[in-house]
Amino acid sequence: MLMKKVILRNFNHESRTIEQLDVFVHDDDSLILIPSLYCLFLLYHLSHYKQIDIKLKNGTNQTQLVKADISEGTAEQYISHLDRFLRYLHKSDQENPDRNWLMLNHNLPADIINHYINDIFIEQEKSSSTAAAMCVSALTSYYNYLLKVNLTKSYRSLSIWAGNKTIAQKNTKRREGVKYLPQSTRNALLRQCTNLRDKIILRCGAELGTRTKEVPGFYLKDFEYGQKTRKGLLTLFDEMDDNPDKTVFEYYLPGINSKGKPGKGGMSRKLYIEAELLQAMQEYYQQERPNSEHNTFFLKVDKRGYGEPIPNNQASSIFKKMKDKLLLMQEQDNSLTYKIHEDHVFHIMRHSFGTDKFYQIANDVGCAIDAITASSTVMIQIAELLGHSLEGKDKGFKVTRSYIRSTREKMTMEGQK
Repeated sequence: MLMKKVILRNFNHESRTIEQLDVFVHDDDSLILIPSLYCLFLLYHLSHYKQIDIKLKNGTNQTQLVKADISEGTAEQYISHLDRFLRYLHKSDQENPDRNWLMLNHNLPADIINHYINDIFIEQEKSSSTAAAMCVSALTSYYNYLLKVNLTKSYRSLSIWAGNKTIAQKNTKRREGVKYLPQSTRNALLRQCTNLRDKIILRCGAELGTRTKEVPGFYLKDFEYGQKTRKGLLTLFDEMDDNPDKTVFEYYLPGINSKGKPGKGGMSRKLYIEAELLQAMQEYYQQERPNSEHNTFFLKVDKRGYGEPIPNNQASSIFKKMKDKLLLMQEQDNSLTYKIHEDHVFHIMRHSFGTDKFYQIANDVGCAIDAITASSTVMIQIAELLGHSLEGKDKGFKVTRSYIRSTREKMTMEGQK
């Protein structure tokens, strides 16, 4: 019997709707219950259980499970890693029918799970350090949940073996794509789009620096946020029509649609939409956007859910589809220089936008790239554009190093000095 992961759309649970609920089933559609319950817990609560050591009065340490918030993106990554692990168990069962590891996944000993992490995921599948660390976190989260709900009896000590840390680091250097896409590559991605909506969504990442979760934060009509009325895109369309010489228009992106704590959102910020992009948005509204009572600007166009707001991961799905098209083209024609990489995700569009702005602002103020610090004018302006917070230990310096490195890559690719 085969296994697969399926997605339940708009799943209602205790007065809340989960846009996409991942569940695991056999090929006869019978539910693989325990992993599916974990997925429901993650996506409904956007939290998981982590281990902490508590020092008791007698001086000994005791491990306890505490509930901790996670982002929607982290929940999706945890589920993806659990899916890969279950598929490995299923494949092992097919090769060794006496094992039955898939059905007994909740009670597997740590050595089998660590074998998967180290021998299969890192050595055989050549996963990077970042992916390996996420795999450990995901499977630890899963077994912590099972322990919390009394479906298993002990903690699992999961880790990357000492020798495999070096292997994962080598895999990282071999697999990770450059964190910058030149304009020619971004244009090539746009050419793969078959409708205006998808093209504009990709442009929002490349020209406004939006995260995938932020794309549903564009609203058609004026809306209330922060005790103020904010301009919707219809108002901006009118402004553009009344002011044909105006080149840039301000849109207020509400923090509830941005990266932050689950249910609370993140930092609000202004997006500066150039007239040409705003004209494309107006064209989408006039020609393609379904008639709908929803105020969300970008809507679904597939038969199921037609006219409903797009989910938070829509931009990621569009990027992956266009990226796969380019990867296929690159395989068939070695002369192409799109420089797209299988590790690239939608966030690369945002990072490329930030890199371009970093380079531009540094040139405007006459500051050498390597001389920029976390407290410089350049970094402050970039933080405002991208909704970064420079507070917290070393946070600003990490952001600075990231953009200094990708700006060097940009300059190399585009022959700039």
